Amino acid sequence: PSLTFKIMRLANGVMFGIRNRCDPLEDAVARVGVGKIYRIVGLATSHQAYQNDLVRYGISAAKIWKNSVAVAALAGALAKRAGATSRVCYTAGLLRNVGRVVLDRVMSADRSGRGESAPGLADWERQIHGCTAADVSALLLEHWRFPDSLVAMVRHHLDPLALPGAEAAPACLLNLACGLAEELGAGLPGEARQWKQCSAMAGVLGLSDEANDEIARTRAALGDLRVAA
Repeated sequence: PSLTFKIMRLANGVMFGIRNRCDPLEDAVARVGVGKIYRIVGLATSHQAYQNDLVRYGISAAKIWKNSVAVAALAGALAKRAGATSRVCYTAGLLRNVGRVVLDRVMSADRSGRGESAPGLADWERQIHGCTAADVSALLLEHWRFPDSLVAMVRHHLDPLALPGAEAAPACLLNLACGLAEELGAGLPGEARQWKQCSAMAGVLGLSDEANDEIARTRAALGDLRVAA
């Protein structure tokens, strides 16, 4: 019901500039388009995964949701100019943090959690669990039968330059999207150093000035995503 409401509201909104009211759901889907429906469904379903604070991480639900939305939007924008599939990149951005939800829940209750003096987020995860949240996210996405390209993008986005040749490009795209989200104030605490090589990532992707324009438009649309800790 909530998805139906969102679709109907969008279909009858001012952005389509159509005066005739759209009542049947089928007509609404036709008016909105498959691409936007895909994003609505993705946002609605992923939002449920990020409804609770990550207590052991010290990250609020609002912060991890904002990060996921920002990275998804930026990854989708980058895909258009990097020869990748926009929907795959968008979904990878939305779901890259799902492993953190799992790790936060399984972490021992007697463990104090991540303090301000702790190492980077990925290093801290390795110390506690022997793997990173990216590894867990990739395992989940693989289990849920997501495309291999999406799984690989999430699994390797923390260190994409370690991959050979063309295999690095998709993961570089997600890494770059994370770095741009950080610049917008929508990053996660402890992750900033993972995105230090933005220029190298852009070089691997062969991004042009047109891509930079696309990124600028997406960043302007996202606005200021700073969220209180």
